[in-house]
Amino acid sequence: MSKNKWFYDSLEKERLAYDEGNCTLSTILVESFKRWDGLLQENEDDLQKLSSGRRSIRRRSRDILKAISKKLGPEVLLLCTSVTTIDKLALLDPSGLIFALQKWWDAASHPRLLAEATNAIREAYPLISRLRSLPAKESDGLAVVASDENSEPNYARSLYYRGVDVLGEPCAPHSVTCR
Repeated sequence: MSKNKWFYDSLEKERLAYDEGNCTLSTILVESFKRWDGLLQENEDDLQKLSSGRRSIRRRSRDILKAISKKLGPEVLLLCTSVTTIDKLALLDPSGLIFALQKWWDAASHPRLLAEATNAIREAYPLISRLRSLPAKESDGLAVVASDENSEPNYARSLYYRGVDVLGEPCAPHSVTCR
């Protein structure tokens, strides 16, 4: 049995949740993305402040994350960052990982809600915007709108999902502002 089976099973469960329309951009997902984004932005100077064990974990996770984004794109990246932690990602057996993920992704349906969530996250965080781009589109489900108050780019971003903001509160579309 594959050492990575738990990971593949978790990815499929998460993909099915998007396929069935049972996923939302929660506060937990947004906070998780902040951590993953921080990992991708780390440089060697940042890593030198950590113990050698932590450096190794963070490098392995970052390498796996970059390989996933390069070979499979932002939708699979979103699924991966949704189902695991930095520490657990580093424990995956990298041999055959990308091949197995590619085979799974090629055979799987690609849920519309997953593409919409990916576009929203891509707009809100540098993590995905630096990676393969999806066409930006607004839909009736999920969108991010960047407003340009006081001529400052990216001054505010509004995130909504079917009338529920990232904190789970009812809202009108585009009414939640994240600074």
